[in-house]
Amino acid sequence: RRGTSEHELTKCKAQCDAQWKSDFHMHFQKNYDEEFYEFPLDELITASFDNFYTFCNITEHKLACWNMQCKMNHKQISWSSDLHICTFKRLQFENALNCLNLTSTGAHNECNEICRHIARRNPTKGNEKSYLYEVAANLAEIYQYWQLNKQCAFQICHLECRVNFLCFLFYSFESMIIKI
Repeated sequence: RRGTSEHELTKCKAQCDAQWKSDFHMHFQKNYDEEFYEFPLDELITASFDNFYTFCNITEHKLACWNMQCKMNHKQISWSSDLHICTFKRLQFENALNCLNLTSTGAHNECNEICRHIARRNPTKGNEKSYLYEVAANLAEIYQYWQLNKQCAFQICHLECRVNFLCFLFYSFESMIIKI
């Protein structure tokens, strides 16, 4: 880290992350925390190779920011879905992009509005507040925790909604076969 303190590192990483979210919003006109989901992968990314490459390019810029501005090495960089998609498993995602595109639209339209509403109203629980107080989290860390918590609630909601959506489609399809 070349003399970078933990506080400076956290602040630098937060700035790189904020720039990534700003770039994401500029390119896709979506709020990353509230209007985008990583798992299952948002139809915005699977809609075209151009969108996929744009997503990966801004992710590569974030990684470069972490490396050059924050002096982070690979051991300090935690796993994230964007790095997984664009760095670790990029070729597999490129190969599966057409299939992902075919299955994402229906579930996206059915689940997005519900989950956005739920994520916005996901409060930080008392034990979480106590933990943040115990570890003496600063305002930037608390805000980051809150954003990640909101994003997690959004993604969990999407996963549950998609499971229900796929079960509905499966049973509808199954009943059509039985009638034939």
